[in-house]
Amino acid sequence: MVIPGMPVMRRLLHPLWITLLLLALTSRAAFAQDGKALVRAEPAVLEVGKGQIETLQILLVDAQNVYGVDLQASFDPAVMEVVDADPTQAGIQMTPEPFLEPDFVVLNVADNETGILRYVVTQLAPTPPANGEGVILSIQFLGKATGIETALTILSVQIADRRGVKQPVTFQGADLVAVPPKPPTPTLAPTSTITLATPTILLPTSTSLQPTLRPIATAGQNDLANNVEGVNSALSDRILANVTAAGFFGSALLIGLSSWLLASKRGDERAK
Repeated sequence: MVIPGMPVMRRLLHPLWITLLLLALTSRAAFAQDGKALVRAEPAVLEVGKGQIETLQILLVDAQNVYGVDLQASFDPAVMEVVDADPTQAGIQMTPEPFLEPDFVVLNVADNETGILRYVVTQLAPTPPANGEGVILSIQFLGKATGIETALTILSVQIADRRGVKQPVTFQGADLVAVPPKPPTPTLAPTSTITLATPTILLPTSTSLQPTLRPIATAGQNDLANNVEGVNSALSDRILANVTAAGFFGSALLIGLSSWLLASKRGDERAK
């Protein structure tokens, strides 16, 4: 069945479909370009004094479900060398950072003779994939020269998701500048935080609030002294009464005895 006007409609729709398809492909390509992750060094320019150590970080930016990374970089070993982050292990180690958990470290090698760095790690379940931005690696450089500009060049980077599928990624290195030794940063001596509080004496403004000259404790002591004095006085009175009574009975006994002796003497005289 032929619909009237169908050839005309086909001729009109054909360019329209091509235009829409081209727009879709262009948008998808632009999205893929904008959606790429980025591996970069920070700071972009690192100055390292001769005989001194500075740290360079490797960041992963715009990560989407990243589970593993394979990084290879180079530097000039005549100008700088990598400081070993773990002397307990063989070789020169760099410092893994937790944005991409180093659950399984395949390679972590810095060769100070060839100037080649290699860092290959992957996370393991149940560690979640990395999303967003964070530090994946830290490198400490020791300066060996003065007045030379070199670079940390990232040679290659591969990132993958949990299934091992590689993702598009771009990368940026950093400039390494060998400079004379930097003066030490002055540190201020810590000041003591101990402060002595000044006692505040509040004087009453009214004479009615003046404290009494005799404290309460003194009044209690006077009462106690009065009680003791009373007890002593009572005891003295009792002793005095006993002595007085004994003296009275002693006097009566002496008078009686004297009378009896006198009567006996008179009786003897009469008997004679």
